[in-house]
Amino acid sequence: MAELFNALRTLQGTQNAVFGNSDASSSDAFTATPLTYDNDADAKAALSQGTVIVDRTHWTRLEVTGDDRLSFLHNQTTQDFKTRQPGQGCLAVVVTAAARIIDLTFAAIASDSVLMLASPEMGDRLASWFDRYIFPMDRVTFTDHTNTSATFTLLGSTSHATLEQLGFSDVGDMAPYDHQSATINGYTVRAIAYSGLARPGYTLWTDAENAAPLWKALTDIGAVPAGETLWDIWRIEDGVPKQDNELTDSYNPLEAGLWQAVSINKGCYIGQEIIARLNTYDGVQQCLYGVQLDSLQPPGTKLINAKGDRAGTITSSQNTGDGAIALAYIRRKQCEVGASFAVTAEQTGETGTIADIPFSVRSNPADKDKPQLD
Repeated sequence: MAELFNALRTLQGTQNAVFGNSDASSSDAFTATPLTYDNDADAKAALSQGTVIVDRTHWTRLEVTGDDRLSFLHNQTTQDFKTRQPGQGCLAVVVTAAARIIDLTFAAIASDSVLMLASPEMGDRLASWFDRYIFPMDRVTFTDHTNTSATFTLLGSTSHATLEQLGFSDVGDMAPYDHQSATINGYTVRAIAYSGLARPGYTLWTDAENAAPLWKALTDIGAVPAGETLWDIWRIEDGVPKQDNELTDSYNPLEAGLWQAVSINKGCYIGQEIIARLNTYDGVQQCLYGVQLDSLQPPGTKLINAKGDRAGTITSSQNTGDGAIALAYIRRKQCEVGASFAVTAEQTGETGTIADIPFSVRSNPADKDKPQLD
């Protein structure tokens, strides 16, 4: 199915895209993710006062159908699906029985299906995981549309105006996670009021045949392309966890700060007992925070406190051009914004400073001012 994306990659090539994983002209055009368009200054400016477009077609897209789809997802993820209505959406974490993270997903509830956006290359793993819990009488089917559909994200203060110029209506009035559809270029395009980051924007889902025409239409009306490198910088700035970095079976959703993806009050689901116990007894021992670094340090780098004790571990890092930033799981007793740490005992003189990040909920769930979790 990779040939369906050749036109998109060719178009992006004319916009100075530099591709990762493969060349845009190869048969593996699906995996040829644009890393940059050699326009970082323009993209950063558009992020604050315009519209940026990011290609997320390499992300996993699943469709869940069948009369039992909502009850099945309700029982197999951390989120409450039974109260969701068509046109709404939610974040949901798929966890193991030990409440360890498999993946963070976004689900858009439609009238006859649920559309799920998951991390790249997670289709087979999620399908295999869900399949083990589908019983013969369950009326639920998972279909992987990753190779036959496309996803773009629009970011920036004018992203709603860009969508309305494209043909959508009143998208600026949509509640977070809500979605609506419009016909663009003869194809259905679903716009979701969720950027994937902790900043305004929309995620678009359409057929693969419409990928190049939709990308062209959006860039023709002023959306500025940004590649995977800038996306990763913005992700770290916003504290959004990533598969294989922060989203692994070494951590649980509460450690990752994914309270907005967890329903504490719903009934049983896989991993529920452990998550409920962590919440009830204030058992979260480490939290995901941002770190400002003296210089770029790779994931796995240890943070050491003033006493020489291990305080945390860097899981993601990028050089922004204005300095090095990172995400790190840091022990709760050390989680004071502004606190400084040495970066491993071997690298004398290198330091990091804890910075807050907007995506994760920071309130201790045992505190009286804990956030509304549903």
